[in-house]
Amino acid sequence: MFVQKPGRARPNVANPRAIFYISAARAAKASKVLAQSDAENAVEAKKDATVAMDRPVAEIITAHCKPLVQDELYDNPASDPVCPCKTCLAFPPATRPAHCRCSGCLPEVSDELYAPLPKEKKAPNEIPQSQRLTKPMKAAGIIQLQEFRLSIWFEGSDLTQGLTPLEEFLPDVIMQELMDRFSLVKTVADVTRVVKNLSGMAGHHEELYALLVELKRCSRR
Repeated sequence: MFVQKPGRARPNVANPRAIFYISAARAAKASKVLAQSDAENAVEAKKDATVAMDRPVAEIITAHCKPLVQDELYDNPASDPVCPCKTCLAFPPATRPAHCRCSGCLPEVSDELYAPLPKEKKAPNEIPQSQRLTKPMKAAGIIQLQEFRLSIWFEGSDLTQGLTPLEEFLPDVIMQELMDRFSLVKTVADVTRVVKNLSGMAGHHEELYALLVELKRCSRR
């Protein structure tokens, strides 16, 4: 059975657990298989083999403690002897937990696990509609910023910035932020607040501000 595989997930998994999703129909089928005789189950299996279910599988599905029933079905020992091979000594297999954590012994509280997250309220835009850039204006501004980024990338030191990707000098998301807050950028300090963590922009804050000022002039024409 696939149940064997999670127990072999060593040494990357500290507490390996297998998660099996059983539909309500299959759970009901398991209960029905246990309620009927083997002869009755055999008759149903002949009618439709796609819905057939072995009794051991049904016992595991309906069991309160899944590992306990699995151990009984496969005659598993209460504890495994220590294997002396180098692999097991270096990466010992997972041991049984002191308290069983299967879904029967430790049921999941679905209401807590799958409760929908509260919707975040969208913060109101602090920029008046009349001062916001249109989409074509933003697109034109992005092109200018991309050209500016390329120019400072070429000027960068091969020794300290030779392996720095072009995008990291002025990421697209920062360009978009500058365009979104275009009307609020009124000083070099405003630019610095946005790009202060970009090492590739060090020494270029005033140049970037000058470019934004020029873009403002063009947008007013």
